[in-house]
Amino acid sequence: MNHLKSCDGSQPYIFISYAHANEQAVHEVLESLNQRGFHFWYDEGIEAGSEWPESIARRLSGADLVLAFVSNAYVRSDNCRKEIHFAISKGIPTVSIFLEETEMTPGIEMQLGNIFALMKYRMDDAMFYDKLYHTPQLEELSARSAAEPQATVRTATSAAVTVKSRSGKQKPVLRRIISTAAVLALIAAAVCAVLFVPSNLSASRRMTVSREQAVEIARGLLAEQIGEEEAKDFYTDFVNRRLQYRENILVADYVYSIEFQNSLGNEIKYLVNASTGQAVLRKIDYR
Repeated sequence: MNHLKSCDGSQPYIFISYAHANEQAVHEVLESLNQRGFHFWYDEGIEAGSEWPESIARRLSGADLVLAFVSNAYVRSDNCRKEIHFAISKGIPTVSIFLEETEMTPGIEMQLGNIFALMKYRMDDAMFYDKLYHTPQLEELSARSAAEPQATVRTATSAAVTVKSRSGKQKPVLRRIISTAAVLALIAAAVCAVLFVPSNLSASRRMTVSREQAVEIARGLLAEQIGEEEAKDFYTDFVNRRLQYRENILVADYVYSIEFQNSLGNEIKYLVNASTGQAVLRKIDYR
């Protein structure tokens, strides 16, 4: 992947987490991202068991999105497990792309269980790229990249605040003012959240239904609606957990968005409430 240049971190970028054994499969996706104008950073390959460099941690901290290319080699790699654990613990938006049917350890299954996943090995290229570029994470990053202003404030530790005067020289005073303003805004938002969020909000965000339970609930509803025999032809395409707002922007529930698909490309989507387990049909798309 030498001809694919990693970005320098000055623009919103994707951190590519992958096992060196899957370089060829990852390269094909990066070619597509590059053609679409996305910026990304990747390491040229660190063998399992080697030291996890500080530079990679800094790059990961500064990323706006992580694409994790999951495979059996990925699960066996200490460095890959460190990357996905770090990304999730820091709240960095993450999409996992399964390159093959993977036998996951309980630990990594727990970490990957609640993030957006695409089963690439079950799709043809056209279907995979259509779904990839329509994920909320990629669409949001694309919109942010298009609207990135000249004066940029990045919250990651690896990215600097750049404010330039007409002469092109950086102005440290303005840099400090902007940084202070950003911190004060975050504090104000936190105070407002404590003081003004309704008491039922925290209750609505409780999660008592796991990812696996949500899939089983949705599959049970699928069997009821189309019949058990036909339901057997559908596999779980992807599962994503997100907040869904109700009466107003301060009242929300965690829901699982679950999509089933069969070999003909027919799709049936459900929403499962992560607190109550209630499942509803979201969309049917028969080709």
